[in-house]
Amino acid sequence: MIRCIILTHGDLGESLVNTARKIIGPLEDIKALSNEQISIKAFAEKLESAVKEWLDSDIIIMADFCGGSCWYAAQAVKRTYPKIALIAGVNLPMVIAYWYNRTAGNLNNLIKLLKDSAQKSIETIIDQPKEAD
Repeated sequence: MIRCIILTHGDLGESLVNTARKIIGPLEDIKALSNEQISIKAFAEKLESAVKEWLDSDIIIMADFCGGSCWYAAQAVKRTYPKIALIAGVNLPMVIAYWYNRTAGNLNNLIKLLKDSAQKSIETIIDQPKEAD
């Protein structure tokens, strides 16, 4: 079993988890932590406490974006717990893909699947301006 901790600014992580629950149903082995109103150091300590609860499992930490305080806190914790995998750019398709694939395979394969899922969920449609008659 691979467990997941989502790190985001504001309530984005909780919103992603709650929305996934509405689509999938009850979710276990997933936590959302917010950095709101907390220093990076205190946030890293909060994250480390969450990690310590799941040391018997592999853990994926999904951050909202690379280079932000959530990402830096995750990197700080990873230095102490190298088994943890980090991925940035968390989105709803990634959370859903995690849930359906968390028990099949290993951490490296799941990270690749999550990245692919997130990228495949991006689609664009651009309307071309109509030429004048």
